[in-house]
This record gives sequence, C-alpha cells and structure tokens, in this order.
Amino acid sequence: MKKIEKIKQMSKTRCLLGFVIQRTDVEYFQTSIIDPIYKEAVKKSHNLGVEIFAMVVNWDDNGCAHFVTVTIYQFVYKVSFY
Repeated sequence: MKKIEKIKQMSKTRCLLGFVIQRTDVEYFQTSIIDPIYKEAVKKSHNLGVEIFAMVVNWDDNGCAHFVTVTIYQFVYKVSFY
C-alpha cells in the first residue's frame, strides 16, 4: 500500500487496487476485519485518491473465469454489488 500511495502522491498517475472475488453469492465487499492494520491502510490509500474496485467472477467446469460484476469502492466498509 505504501508504494501505491507514494506513486499517487508524487504523480498524476491513475492508481487502482483491485480485489477479485471468486464466488457469486456475495452482496457486499469489505476489507478483512481480521487485519485492522491492512484495513486502515486500504482506507488511507482510498482517502489519498487510490481507486479501489472489487470484481466478482464465476468459474465454469472448464476452469474458465467469467466476469459477473464490478463495483468501485464508494465507502470503505461496505459496498453493494447488486
């Protein structure tokens, strides 16, 4: 997180952080509550302008991933996919 924050602060480069969710029965995405340090780092990056998104994919029987939906992080704690 520190490197992407530094890039964002020192340049006009668009910085993105993506999370891939490999199941389709989700309604919300949030950073882990198990690791509060990481959660705060993600929140800090978002506040500095790093764009955060979560993408849901579904795997078929042939091992191919299919895009289901994507959302941009609007609020650090909960984001609805539907």
